[in-house]
Amino acid sequence: SNFKKYAPRSKLVHISSHSFLLKDQPFIVFSKSDEENGFLEIGEILQLKLNADLVVLSSCKSGLGEVDKREGILGMQKSFFDAGARSIVVSLWDVSDKYTYLFMELFYKNLKNGLNKSHSLKLAKQDFIKQYSPNPYYWAAFVLAGNTQRIEFKEEESQINLTQIIVLILIVSLVYFGRKLPGMAIKIIKKRGSIS
Repeated sequence: SNFKKYAPRSKLVHISSHSFLLKDQPFIVFSKSDEENGFLEIGEILQLKLNADLVVLSSCKSGLGEVDKREGILGMQKSFFDAGARSIVVSLWDVSDKYTYLFMELFYKNLKNGLNKSHSLKLAKQDFIKQYSPNPYYWAAFVLAGNTQRIEFKEEESQINLTQIIVLILIVSLVYFGRKLPGMAIKIIKKRGSIS
C-alpha cells in the first residue's frame, strides 16, 4: 500500500526485496496487509503512473520474464517503463543479499557524486571487483536500460532547511537567555555582595 502511494511521487525508486518468476510471470514480494496480498505484479505496476528518473530492482531475476518475438522480454522492466519510469536497473539472475547491498552502496555513491547512471553502474562494478570480489556472479547481474543521464539531487533545499533550523534555534536561545540574563546577573551581583 505504501509503495503504491509513494512511488508515483518519487524521482528515484529502489526496491530491495525478493522477486520470482512463476510460469514466466515475474512478481515482487512485499509485506502482506489487509488491503494487499503482498505481491506486486505486472498489472499493478502498469497502473502506477510513475515519474521516476530511475527505478532500481535490487532483487533476484528482476530483469527476466516471458520472451515475446516482437516486444522482447515482457517483465518488470517493460512494465516499469510503460508505467512512466525513464530508466531501470534490473538483475539477470539470483543475487546475494549481502553483496548486492555493498554493490548498491557503491552505485549510489557514484550517482550522488554527479556521475550519469551508466558510468555510475560501470564504476560500481569496477570498485566492487577491487574492494570485494572479482567473481562476476556478485556484480555482473545488474544492467541498466533507458535514459542514462545523471540524476539531480536537491541538496540545496535540505541545506537551506538545516540552516534555517539552526538560525531559529539560535534566535530562540538568544531570546530565552536574553530574558533570563538580567535576572541571572542580579542574582550573581547579590551573591557576590553578600559574600564580600
